[in-house]
Amino acid sequence: MSDDYSEFEPRARGIVGEEHALLRGIVGGTVVGEQALPWAVALGTTTTTLTGTSNNQTDTFFCGGTLISHRFVITAAHCIESLAAQPILLLGTIDIKGTKGVRRGIKRVSIHPGWNATSKFPQNDLALIEMDSGIIPSFNIEPICLPLKNIRASVSVGRVWGWGRLLEGGPTSQLLRSAEVTLLGNDDCRQVYGDLFRPGAGLLCARGHEFVQDSGLPALQRSGLVTDSCQGDSGGGLIVEDEGRVHLVGVVSGGIGCGLASYPGIYVDVVAHISWILDIIN
Repeated sequence: MSDDYSEFEPRARGIVGEEHALLRGIVGGTVVGEQALPWAVALGTTTTTLTGTSNNQTDTFFCGGTLISHRFVITAAHCIESLAAQPILLLGTIDIKGTKGVRRGIKRVSIHPGWNATSKFPQNDLALIEMDSGIIPSFNIEPICLPLKNIRASVSVGRVWGWGRLLEGGPTSQLLRSAEVTLLGNDDCRQVYGDLFRPGAGLLCARGHEFVQDSGLPALQRSGLVTDSCQGDSGGGLIVEDEGRVHLVGVVSGGIGCGLASYPGIYVDVVAHISWILDIIN
């Protein structure tokens, strides 16, 4: 058990142990298909520069989010702190540098009233973004189901996804990637993180799985790495399938390092905050 959070960091974080297709091929998984995660959203800012007589726009994406209705996206509260004057949401594509996808601006942001940006504890690290115009569901844009009850007792394996770093300090991903993780019980989380996982904290944690490392990628040759989220994945979703439907059970918040088997990733528990979420979106 540890109560020292000096190494804790938010995961404004990439998927470790997943596809490394832009650098070499596939490491421990596959790049998701265009329609596999239709609720995945990239959150960033747009910079406009004047070149000659034309305006050039440059998008910078640093967090993820999940579409939970035709108007609302859920993300991590600490991601909102990085928004500049021209925020952007990108939906309906796995390629954040491509030409596909639907862009939306932000009409309103609601940060959980219990979030404290100066605290070393990441409780209530949630924000809801209302888009400036709604989304019409299509084959590659669709809201995810919200869990109205605790389904973790019946489901132990989930998936986390994002466009962040492929390992701590490593390159980010242009393509959306996902990794399988195992949801742990609160007692197991408390053994690692101590009082951070005290009763009522509204958090959950998930441990990654070992993966086959590619000898052509020396940067990944670190013993003991497991699948995990990393810098750039904050705000993205931890999802599970239950009774034929995919549910959002967690929002990527933080952790210690990336891909370390001894330190499970930390997520905001969606069920624990469902009343606040529904109050805002309804």
